[in-house]
Amino acid sequence: MPTFPFSEADPIQFPGPPPKSADVVIIGGGVIGVTTALFLARRNISVTLLEKGRIAAEQSSRNWGWIRKQGRDADELPIVIEASRRWRQLAEECGEDIGLKQTGVTYLAGSDREMARFEKFMKIAA
Repeated sequence: MPTFPFSEADPIQFPGPPPKSADVVIIGGGVIGVTTALFLARRNISVTLLEKGRIAAEQSSRNWGWIRKQGRDADELPIVIEASRRWRQLAEECGEDIGLKQTGVTYLAGSDREMARFEKFMKIAA
């Protein structure tokens, strides 16, 4: 299996035609498609994953690849915290560099009103 990051020196290869049948067919091999396929396969559900390019190697124009807690609605925080835990778990299970980097996001207040909003969020997120 090629390691991350992928390059043009490691071309996309298909081992053969897709299976003739599957319990579930997922179109799109981005983060959602791949993790959905993973969790279905763990339940012994046969999955076919179709992707136009390289599976799990392209960034969605809608996702940006961020896993963040900052700037979230308070109701989203438990879900985001669990998602962050699962990403770390997945990285450990794969035994490969999946490109997960835990860094941070900085938001700068441009006004007193924005600063008050950030301070309110910090009380919720703490």
